[in-house]
Amino acid sequence: MISKKLQFLMPICIAFMVNAQDVFKVLAAKGGSTVKSANSSEWKKTLIGMKIQQTDAIKLNANDYLGLIHIASGKTLELKTAGSYNVKDLATKVSATGSTYSQKYAEYVMNAMSNNSGGTNNSVGGVVYRDVYDVMIDLPDAKASTVVSTSKVFDVRWHKHPKITTYLVVVQNMFDEVVFTTETKDTTVKVDLTKGDLGDENRVKFKVVAKNAEERLWPGDKDVSFHIDETKGLEKRKTEFLSEVKEETALNYLIKAKFYESESMFMEAIDAYDKAIKLEPKVEEFKALKHEYLLKTGAIRKEESKK
Repeated sequence: MISKKLQFLMPICIAFMVNAQDVFKVLAAKGGSTVKSANSSEWKKTLIGMKIQQTDAIKLNANDYLGLIHIASGKTLELKTAGSYNVKDLATKVSATGSTYSQKYAEYVMNAMSNNSGGTNNSVGGVVYRDVYDVMIDLPDAKASTVVSTSKVFDVRWHKHPKITTYLVVVQNMFDEVVFTTETKDTTVKVDLTKGDLGDENRVKFKVVAKNAEERLWPGDKDVSFHIDETKGLEKRKTEFLSEVKEETALNYLIKAKFYESESMFMEAIDAYDKAIKLEPKVEEFKALKHEYLLKTGAIRKEESKK
């Protein structure tokens, strides 16, 4: 039989356990944001992977950025405005509905950022050009990986060359027959392979050069292996995943990038990274994640990446 004293203490203990539970994890942090527990007067610097409890308080300075994931639901939350935040109040802003996909891929984001020290020890720098006409295309090495896509229409990107104003983009099949060509002053172009005579070919050659110097030495080109996945399996996984990660935030785009990475959907992954970087251009860690992915897939080589 439980004593009256224990009966009195049990609700207090249970309430303390509930109030002290972990509510968020830190996914990304820029600047000097800090966190303080209810039973302490010390403000501690937020670190990637740190667990934030319901009774904690968070403080942001001007220009700080803090990306959190709600442990129970897998939903993300971004803090960008200077001031103090009550974690319990923040938790009420997040849907309690569970999100299996976002939890899984948010962990991938957090681990990647932790492994490269948040990008602080890895350059996201530019490209070393071998020649004035050499253009580095953001496409994986055919020997390193195969690009999986559910569509033959996608964007191709490359690094801006300081001495080229107009680019000529040429796509050829394995017989060196041109299936697509266009020119642009931008560093991205939409390629539609449905308009080319590819047949059952799953390999194409991309070439991006200065418009008036196509025959110059060292043209930028990439021989890429493609697999157009027309099965319902990948499309179903993609649809289910996107239904859980709807808000257009930088963190959600990073989570999308990790999902696309896992499916070898290179084009979509790079697009998601670029959108995350565009939303939060001052968070260098996001650029570092894209940079590491480009290295991993062979899209750029270490000797061509400034350190």
